Amino acid sequence: MEVEVTAKRVAEILLTPAGRPLPAGVLEDLSRAGDELMSSLGRPGKGGRKPRRPAGSETSAMAEVRKQLGESVIRSHKGARVEIWELDETGTTVIGARLSSEDIGKGQNIMGQIKGGFDLCGDLGLKVRYVVAATRMSGDRPQADRMDLEFIRKWIHAGHIDTVVYREVDRMGRRSGVRDEFWRFLEETGTELYFSTKGRPTDWDEDGLTLAVEGGMADHERRKIVRRTGGGIRQNLLDVGWGWPGCVRFGFKRIDGNAIVVDPKQWKFVQMAFESYAKVGPTGRGSISRLRTHMVKQGCRISEEGLRKMLRDEIYVTGKWGVTVLDEYYEGNRIEIPNPISAELQARNIALLESTKGRNSITPFGTYLLNTIPVYHGRCMQIEVERKQPRSGKIKRVTPQLRGRGYGDDRRADRPPTYSHYPKTPKCCSRYSVPAELLERTVVDSLLSLAESRELQLAYIQKASEDDSWDIQIEDPQALDREIQALTRGRREIVSDFNEEIRGGDTSAKFRVAKLLDGIDEDIAALTRRKEIALSSRPGPEERDSKSLRADLRRCLTAGPGDPDHLRQKKVALIEALVSKVVVHDSDQGGYEVEIFGHLIPPGSRIVPEEISGHFENALDEIHKPATKSKLSGRFVTGCGEQTNHTPAWRSERVFVREVPYEYTLDSVKKSIRFAHEKLPPGRMFGRGSSPYERLRIEHPGLLRTAQIAIVCRKRGTTRDQVIRSAIDVEPGLREGRFGPRSVEEVRTTIRWALEDGMTLDPGWAMRWDSFARKLPYLETYSWLGQILRENGTSLKRVAFEIKAKRRVGQPRIVSGVPAGDPPKTDRAILVHALSSEELVPFGYDRGKLILLRQKRRLFRLKIEKDQNFYYPKWQFSTEMGPRSIVPEILAILGALGLDEWDLEGVMSESSEFGGKTRSLRELVDEEASAEWLIAQIKYRLEVRRRNKLDGS
Repeated sequence: MEVEVTAKRVAEILLTPAGRPLPAGVLEDLSRAGDELMSSLGRPGKGGRKPRRPAGSETSAMAEVRKQLGESVIRSHKGARVEIWELDETGTTVIGARLSSEDIGKGQNIMGQIKGGFDLCGDLGLKVRYVVAATRMSGDRPQADRMDLEFIRKWIHAGHIDTVVYREVDRMGRRSGVRDEFWRFLEETGTELYFSTKGRPTDWDEDGLTLAVEGGMADHERRKIVRRTGGGIRQNLLDVGWGWPGCVRFGFKRIDGNAIVVDPKQWKFVQMAFESYAKVGPTGRGSISRLRTHMVKQGCRISEEGLRKMLRDEIYVTGKWGVTVLDEYYEGNRIEIPNPISAELQARNIALLESTKGRNSITPFGTYLLNTIPVYHGRCMQIEVERKQPRSGKIKRVTPQLRGRGYGDDRRADRPPTYSHYPKTPKCCSRYSVPAELLERTVVDSLLSLAESRELQLAYIQKASEDDSWDIQIEDPQALDREIQALTRGRREIVSDFNEEIRGGDTSAKFRVAKLLDGIDEDIAALTRRKEIALSSRPGPEERDSKSLRADLRRCLTAGPGDPDHLRQKKVALIEALVSKVVVHDSDQGGYEVEIFGHLIPPGSRIVPEEISGHFENALDEIHKPATKSKLSGRFVTGCGEQTNHTPAWRSERVFVREVPYEYTLDSVKKSIRFAHEKLPPGRMFGRGSSPYERLRIEHPGLLRTAQIAIVCRKRGTTRDQVIRSAIDVEPGLREGRFGPRSVEEVRTTIRWALEDGMTLDPGWAMRWDSFARKLPYLETYSWLGQILRENGTSLKRVAFEIKAKRRVGQPRIVSGVPAGDPPKTDRAILVHALSSEELVPFGYDRGKLILLRQKRRLFRLKIEKDQNFYYPKWQFSTEMGPRSIVPEILAILGALGLDEWDLEGVMSESSEFGGKTRSLRELVDEEASAEWLIAQIKYRLEVRRRNKLDGS
């Protein structure tokens, strides 16, 4: 039934005198409206933490800062809201602010806190990169709930930030432990801390006592606030067993008198979660993420953390519950549950949850294919590091290996998974790591090439014919495509219906529709990925006819992400059966080399099919059995009974990977710069905003970040420009525009290149210099070059004309009808066959257009001594007065031969026989002669003219 709160009903509520009961049906209607609102947000009933709707209008606390800084990135956690603005990517300063709910109630705002920080940064010349504003963020929150401080930690770890600014001490936090731990982190990382009320950096030695006193006062104020606000709650709710006011567990709700009862609208989803947890995973192992997706499809949106807590909470089995307030536990009144969850079902779910704890809870088994075999770094293979035994605590010296590891925090969330040193990183390999995707793909490709061996193929076909259990089940792409099409049609219908509602003026369903579309988009993306995997795994015509080792290896080793346990175990087992160790070598070519060792082929002898078949028999028998990482280790043995990782029998050629590994040293900076120099188009690599280098990092994440390059250069006492000059040769670097000229010789070189590329020194050339320089990556602005030359006692005009004079020596001008090498009788003879600049104006060729066409090498001009005009030969223009298409190619030939425009005009005046008549090449341009014939004639005559000049010199 749709609830209609009419104007009449609102008037009844407002006009009802105080103390008198509301009109009949009002409370029921409003309660029903609240239930429908929660259902529209993707959560039925009233229990649990409600999804928070985005603010529809700017609050008074954030209005001014949003007006000044624009849109922000918003994150929410346990009622608190953190908004982040990124202002300048080149900045290294973050300004923080915090408001609690009580501060907002008092009318305080964020702009009042950050304005002093902006003023301080302006006075000190600091560039602000981030602004972090936390609202409803109590100063009493523990460290795990301080999202704003965690964001700042992440940016400092990433090298983006080296300065933190707050208004005063209590704005960072009132809880002493959280605040002191953050101060210690800033001090250890060398990050400067400013308080805008003091206007100077914090001296950790001198200001230690002052900070302790101010922090103690803030902590004392926190305790007073807790006592002031918590006394009544403790007496009226906690002590009588009704818990803390606010939300209750999902599946329950409060009624009159604060009593807690079962919410029937949510309890069916509680039962669904407990019964479906072990069923949604493909192997019965349980999956919180798949359970959440299943719940959303059924109409209940709940977070993964909420589901994890629900499956462990005994309130759903016994009805017993309680709350902890200020480290004191208060037991609640037992809730009567008509149909509770069985203790056996909860125990089974908890066992499944516990099985994912430990080292594989963050990095699931099989995430990294090479973790079960030794992967060494060639640079440190002869070095040993200390490793503490987990049980005995004894110290053991071992050779470090490269191991794929996951991390619980977000320190490496902005780059793909990597292999880094384990158990410790030697000093010579500080912060070195290799992208996992590239390393694993290189190993897999090498194994696939090894599978081309004829003997190995025959042995595998023989074994596969005996046991067909190797084949894996492949989903039907057509069935998946039908599911995608059905979801797409449903999505279109939802959007169409919502558009009709908008045209009718009803926008109340916008949040419900947005959440519903998000869920459909997630389902479509998942089905599309499954379809891609199914298509890539389908066997080709040759693979369907016979068993193929290469095809089966490809199907198993190149399966997509999100594989179930048995597929991950199969991949790991195969890698361990085929490879004994991998060595990563450094390379001077801007990447690294991968060397792979294996044991299937015995050394010094031919391949023995029986032995190889035995290896695969072991692999085939074991990959279908659930196994832990420790059980898989050492499972495959050679014919001599020794562990496979101790008997490498073959070694691959070193495979070069053209990708820079992660390593924060000056050499790695140079490798990143050389790699970018080869990949990027001409021009500067670095700059403000989204620079070409940062855009390249999207495709090649192994490149160092711009901020990290700056940090490494600063620590080594150099600058980024100096490193670029040392990493790239001067002439290629200048030519590609990677850096500008610094000496007079380098300036002369760039001017000579510009003159060769068509720049002229006719009147007004200095004013047009900068517009010409924008088209050439190596040419700097007029003021830049002029300043360098002035410092060396010369000027740009003098140097430019000197270079032009040297280029024109020994090049006599040729006019119409004069043979090559002969001096012209009169320069005025050219006027008969040319048009001046003024004569071209009526045809639409103004001064600017002529300059543009000359710069594009589509026209050329001639200059006669003691004449201010410029003349353009008529043969360059068609009958419609447009530039002919053959002119650019002719001018390119002219430049390649080192001749000038007068040489070309002399050639055009020479005669040639065509069609039984003798005419000049200038006249044949308008005749029926083909462009290829004309260009060939002109090129030949220009070459003859060039040889004559060389013989004469």
